[in-house]
Amino acid sequence: HNKGNNIQTIFTEVHTPYAEAFLKKFGEHYGNTDSLLGIRLGPSGNYGESQYPAGGNLGYSGEKEHIHIGWWAGDDYAPAHFQNYLKKKYPNIDALNSAWKPPFGSFQPYASFEDVKPFIPQFAESRRQRKDFVDWYLGGMSDWCERWAVWARESMPDKPIFQSSGGWGFVE
Repeated sequence: HNKGNNIQTIFTEVHTPYAEAFLKKFGEHYGNTDSLLGIRLGPSGNYGESQYPAGGNLGYSGEKEHIHIGWWAGDDYAPAHFQNYLKKKYPNIDALNSAWKPPFGSFQPYASFEDVKPFIPQFAESRRQRKDFVDWYLGGMSDWCERWAVWARESMPDKPIFQSSGGWGFVE
């Protein structure tokens, strides 16, 4: 609904070099010491969980944030990320239109993948459209968390790694 917050998006590679470099430097500094018992990763969200974002209203520097339970795919990078996901899944736009066409009612087919934008899954016109959105969205979170775990393991091969998950985001 066109209200932003300060939580970084998971739908762009702009953060990748910084996250990778941070974990590498952290591992170089602490990885070979006995004082580091393990590492708990916090790759996204406002509480450092894998969910994106959680509820609550605590923002940067104590400022109130626009945060609530729901789907967060309205940033500038999400549409291209979603479109690329769909391009890998469907061989062409006609295949997507065929899969997303509801059994009843009217459906405006898409002219191109670039016309497809993220939406609130509860308002999808078909079950397949909703499932594709949810698979893309949750897959994006899982991929980002997995990459953090890989970078941490490369940087700290002998330390236990923990990562928080859970929260809201009903898939139905």
